[in-house]
Amino acid sequence: MKVLSGAHAPDAGQMWLEAGRSCRLTRWRPGAPGGDDLPGAVLAPHLTVEENILLGLEPSRFGWIDRRAVRAKAAAASGSSATRRFALIAASRPHRGRQQLVEIARALAVGCRILVLDEPTSSLTSQDVRRLFDLIGQLKQQGLAIVYISHFLEEVKEVSDRITVLRDGRSVGEGRTAEMSIDRIVALMWP
Repeated sequence: MKVLSGAHAPDAGQMWLEAGRSCRLTRWRPGAPGGDDLPGAVLAPHLTVEENILLGLEPSRFGWIDRRAVRAKAAAASGSSATRRFALIAASRPHRGRQQLVEIARALAVGCRILVLDEPTSSLTSQDVRRLFDLIGQLKQQGLAIVYISHFLEEVKEVSDRITVLRDGRSVGEGRTAEMSIDRIVALMWP
Protein backbone atom coordinates (compact mmCIF):
# COMPACT_ATOMS: atom_id res chain seq x y z
CA MET A 1 0.00 0.00 0.00
CA LYS A 2 2.89 2.37 0.74
CA VAL A 3 4.29 1.75 -2.75
CA LEU A 4 0.86 2.32 -4.34
CA SER A 5 0.48 5.63 -2.49
CA GLY A 6 3.99 6.75 -3.40
CA ALA A 7 5.21 6.83 0.20
CA HIS A 8 7.87 4.21 -0.64
CA ALA A 9 9.69 3.68 -3.91
CA PRO A 10 9.35 0.15 -5.32
CA ASP A 11 12.42 -2.10 -5.06
CA ALA A 12 11.68 -3.70 -8.41
CA GLY A 13 8.96 -4.25 -10.97
CA GLN A 14 6.55 -1.96 -12.75
CA MET A 15 2.95 -0.83 -12.40
CA TRP A 16 0.55 -0.46 -15.28
CA LEU A 17 -2.55 1.63 -15.47
CA GLU A 18 -5.25 1.70 -18.15
CA ALA A 19 -4.54 -0.89 -20.81
CA GLY A 20 -0.89 -1.55 -20.11
CA ARG A 21 0.43 1.99 -19.81
CA SER A 22 3.39 2.03 -17.41
CA CYS A 23 3.03 4.57 -14.61
CA ARG A 24 5.27 6.22 -12.05
CA LEU A 25 3.87 7.56 -8.84
CA THR A 26 4.56 11.04 -7.61
CA ARG A 27 5.89 11.56 -4.13
CA TRP A 28 3.32 11.18 -1.40
CA ARG A 29 2.59 14.18 0.82
CA PRO A 30 1.04 13.94 4.30
CA GLY A 31 -2.53 15.20 4.14
CA ALA A 32 -2.75 14.86 0.36
CA PRO A 33 -6.12 13.48 -0.82
CA GLY A 34 -5.86 9.74 -0.98
CA GLY A 35 -2.46 9.71 0.73
CA ASP A 36 -3.45 9.06 4.32
CA ASP A 37 -2.96 5.82 6.19
CA LEU A 38 -5.67 6.28 8.78
CA PRO A 39 -9.33 6.60 7.89
CA GLY A 40 -10.63 10.02 8.79
CA ALA A 41 -7.11 11.39 9.30
CA VAL A 42 -7.87 14.56 7.32
CA LEU A 43 -11.47 15.04 8.43
CA ALA A 44 -12.47 18.00 10.53
CA PRO A 45 -15.12 16.83 13.03
CA HIS A 46 -16.59 20.34 13.43
CA LEU A 47 -17.41 20.57 9.69
CA THR A 48 -20.36 19.05 7.88
CA VAL A 49 -20.03 15.97 5.70
CA GLU A 50 -20.19 17.99 2.48
CA GLU A 51 -17.58 20.44 3.80
CA ASN A 52 -15.29 17.52 4.70
CA ILE A 53 -15.66 15.96 1.26
CA LEU A 54 -14.30 19.14 -0.36
CA LEU A 55 -11.98 20.27 2.45
CA GLY A 56 -9.16 22.20 0.79
CA LEU A 57 -10.86 21.91 -2.60
CA GLU A 58 -13.75 24.31 -2.03
CA PRO A 59 -15.01 26.12 -5.12
CA SER A 60 -15.07 29.87 -4.61
CA ARG A 61 -16.63 32.86 -6.21
CA PHE A 62 -15.29 36.37 -5.76
CA GLY A 63 -13.08 35.13 -2.91
CA TRP A 64 -15.93 33.49 -0.97
CA ILE A 65 -16.72 29.79 -0.72
CA ASP A 66 -19.55 29.00 -3.11
CA ARG A 67 -21.83 26.95 -0.84
CA ARG A 68 -24.15 25.94 -3.67
CA ALA A 69 -21.20 24.61 -5.68
CA VAL A 70 -19.85 22.80 -2.58
CA ARG A 71 -23.22 21.10 -2.13
CA ALA A 72 -23.41 20.13 -5.80
CA LYS A 73 -19.85 18.77 -5.94
CA ALA A 74 -20.27 16.84 -2.68
CA ALA A 75 -23.49 15.30 -3.97
CA ALA A 76 -21.78 14.40 -7.26
CA ALA A 77 -18.91 12.73 -5.38
CA SER A 78 -21.46 10.80 -3.36
CA GLY A 79 -23.47 9.72 -6.39
CA SER A 80 -26.56 11.01 -8.09
CA SER A 81 -28.61 10.52 -4.97
CA ALA A 82 -26.67 11.11 -1.78
CA THR A 83 -29.24 9.45 0.44
CA ARG A 84 -29.48 6.45 -1.87
CA ARG A 85 -25.76 5.95 -2.44
CA PHE A 86 -24.00 6.96 0.76
CA ALA A 87 -26.72 8.24 3.07
CA LEU A 88 -24.08 10.74 4.17
CA ILE A 89 -24.84 14.21 2.95
CA ALA A 90 -27.93 14.53 5.09
CA ALA A 91 -25.79 13.98 8.19
CA SER A 92 -24.53 17.24 9.61
CA ARG A 93 -21.32 15.76 11.04
CA PRO A 94 -19.36 12.61 10.07
CA HIS A 95 -19.54 10.25 13.03
CA ARG A 96 -16.65 7.87 13.58
CA GLY A 97 -18.03 4.90 11.66
CA ARG A 98 -18.82 6.95 8.57
CA GLN A 99 -15.48 8.72 8.37
CA GLN A 100 -14.25 6.06 5.96
CA LEU A 101 -17.24 6.62 3.70
CA VAL A 102 -16.56 10.36 3.72
CA GLU A 103 -12.92 9.66 2.82
CA ILE A 104 -14.11 7.60 -0.16
CA ALA A 105 -16.33 10.49 -1.26
CA ARG A 106 -13.28 12.79 -0.93
CA ALA A 107 -11.26 10.49 -3.18
CA LEU A 108 -14.05 10.48 -5.76
CA ALA A 109 -14.30 14.28 -5.57
CA VAL A 110 -10.65 14.62 -6.63
CA GLY A 111 -11.16 12.16 -9.48
CA CYS A 112 -9.35 9.06 -8.29
CA ARG A 113 -9.23 6.12 -10.70
CA ILE A 114 -7.87 3.59 -8.22
CA LEU A 115 -9.33 3.35 -4.74
CA VAL A 116 -7.24 1.52 -2.12
CA LEU A 117 -9.19 0.38 0.93
CA ASP A 118 -7.17 -1.04 3.82
CA GLU A 119 -9.31 -2.90 6.38
CA PRO A 120 -12.20 -0.53 5.60
CA THR A 121 -14.83 -2.25 7.72
CA SER A 122 -12.89 -2.30 11.00
CA SER A 123 -14.89 0.54 12.57
CA LEU A 124 -18.17 0.26 10.65
CA THR A 125 -21.53 -0.95 11.86
CA SER A 126 -23.11 -3.83 9.94
CA GLN A 127 -25.43 -1.32 8.25
CA ASP A 128 -22.48 0.83 7.14
CA VAL A 129 -20.61 -2.29 5.94
CA ARG A 130 -23.60 -3.07 3.71
CA ARG A 131 -23.57 0.52 2.39
CA LEU A 132 -19.85 0.24 1.69
CA PHE A 133 -20.29 -3.05 -0.19
CA ASP A 134 -23.15 -1.57 -2.23
CA LEU A 135 -20.94 1.40 -3.06
CA ILE A 136 -18.04 -0.86 -4.06
CA GLY A 137 -20.38 -2.72 -6.41
CA GLN A 138 -21.52 0.54 -8.01
CA LEU A 139 -17.97 1.85 -8.38
CA LYS A 140 -16.83 -1.41 -9.97
CA GLN A 141 -19.66 -1.14 -12.51
CA GLN A 142 -18.45 2.37 -13.34
CA GLY A 143 -14.96 1.02 -14.08
CA LEU A 144 -13.15 2.27 -10.98
CA ALA A 145 -10.32 -0.02 -9.88
CA ILE A 146 -10.55 -1.00 -6.22
CA VAL A 147 -7.81 -2.61 -4.17
CA TYR A 148 -9.48 -4.12 -1.09
CA ILE A 149 -7.03 -5.16 1.64
CA SER A 150 -8.48 -7.23 4.46
CA HIS A 151 -7.98 -10.22 6.71
CA PHE A 152 -11.74 -10.77 6.76
CA LEU A 153 -11.80 -13.40 4.04
CA GLU A 154 -15.58 -13.63 3.77
CA GLU A 155 -15.64 -9.91 2.96
CA VAL A 156 -12.89 -10.32 0.38
CA LYS A 157 -14.84 -13.14 -1.28
CA GLU A 158 -17.98 -11.00 -1.35
CA VAL A 159 -16.54 -7.85 -2.93
CA SER A 160 -13.66 -9.01 -5.13
CA ASP A 161 -13.28 -10.35 -8.66
CA ARG A 162 -9.65 -11.43 -8.19
CA ILE A 163 -7.60 -12.26 -5.12
CA THR A 164 -3.87 -11.85 -4.60
CA VAL A 165 -2.37 -13.21 -1.38
CA LEU A 166 0.71 -11.39 -0.11
CA ARG A 167 3.05 -12.81 2.52
CA ASP A 168 6.12 -10.90 3.71
CA GLY A 169 5.70 -8.38 0.90
CA ARG A 170 5.63 -10.99 -1.87
CA SER A 171 2.81 -12.41 -3.94
CA VAL A 172 2.36 -16.08 -3.01
CA GLY A 173 -0.78 -16.77 -5.02
CA GLU A 174 -3.55 -15.18 -7.04
CA GLY A 175 -6.61 -16.07 -9.01
CA ARG A 176 -10.26 -15.43 -9.77
CA THR A 177 -12.27 -15.12 -6.58
CA ALA A 178 -14.83 -17.68 -7.71
CA GLU A 179 -12.05 -20.26 -8.11
CA MET A 180 -10.39 -19.71 -4.71
CA SER A 181 -11.84 -21.26 -1.58
CA ILE A 182 -11.27 -19.75 1.84
CA ASP A 183 -9.26 -22.87 2.76
CA ARG A 184 -6.97 -22.24 -0.24
CA ILE A 185 -6.52 -18.58 0.70
CA VAL A 186 -5.65 -19.50 4.30
CA ALA A 187 -3.16 -22.13 3.08
CA LEU A 188 -1.44 -19.46 0.99
CA MET A 189 -1.32 -17.01 3.91
CA TRP A 190 0.56 -19.39 6.23
CA PRO A 191 3.84 -21.06 5.23
